[in-house]
Amino acid sequence: MNDPSRNVATSGIGGSCDDGTLFNTSIGGRWIRFMGIGGTIMPLTSPGWNHCGAFSSGWFNDSLPSTIGTIVDGDVCFDLLYAGSCDLHYSASVVNCGSFYVYFLPPVIICNSRYCTL
Repeated sequence: MNDPSRNVATSGIGGSCDDGTLFNTSIGGRWIRFMGIGGTIMPLTSPGWNHCGAFSSGWFNDSLPSTIGTIVDGDVCFDLLYAGSCDLHYSASVVNCGSFYVYFLPPVIICNSRYCTL
């Protein structure tokens, strides 16, 4: 996915929602690789509200795997009440593919929530 509007530097409560076919609602998620000028990884701490082109900004609340081929299971968090509070979270996974990471991300249930990138 090459989407500059996902970068944490992009502000806005734009109404974007990661609940569509890209996130394959029929099987509970999809493996996604972030690339391009928008960023290649998800932030590991909360960017706060009104970033990534949405009100609620998604971040991976775990560490990235350091060994190639290793998968880490963790949570993707969204702050709804307080920045850094992880009020809404989903199980997610990330795999180290050498020079990049790929994330298994489920569709979100609350609109104006997006997965962010750095």
